[in-house]
Amino acid sequence: MVIGSYADITLSKAREAVKELPARVTLGYDVAGEKQERKAEAVAKIEAKKNAINVSQLAAEYYILHPPITPLRITNHQQEVTGYMKNQPSIQSAIPTTGYIRRYRLAEMLGMSLSTLDRKVRNGTLPKPKKLGEKITAFDAVEINQWLEERRQSA
Repeated sequence: MVIGSYADITLSKAREAVKELPARVTLGYDVAGEKQERKAEAVAKIEAKKNAINVSQLAAEYYILHPPITPLRITNHQQEVTGYMKNQPSIQSAIPTTGYIRRYRLAEMLGMSLSTLDRKVRNGTLPKPKKLGEKITAFDAVEINQWLEERRQSA
């Protein structure tokens, strides 16, 4: 017999329920059976939580089974399987041909971390960003596209 918590039932109602319990047991109420049902429900919840798979686990499993598949295709597969991410814009988008690109956005577009981007700038393998203002630094999109074209030709 589930009496409940203080949020569900008042103390006086709980006392009444406890007083009724011996009479219900006498009439054939199965207290042990109810306890077993509650235990089975709790075990089922725990098992469901253990067996649940999240998106990152799904991506890792999928990538292990299909190694040549790019991360973008994995993202698309996640969207197909989970469904809830379909309306989110893709992180990897086309690099603009003109204008300027901020550092964090360029790292997303190239699929690398900010520290890798900074290291490539320091090594001279990536064009240096331009200072647009006192606190604004951005990469020239034309230079980035030229750099990408050079890398494509050399590969």
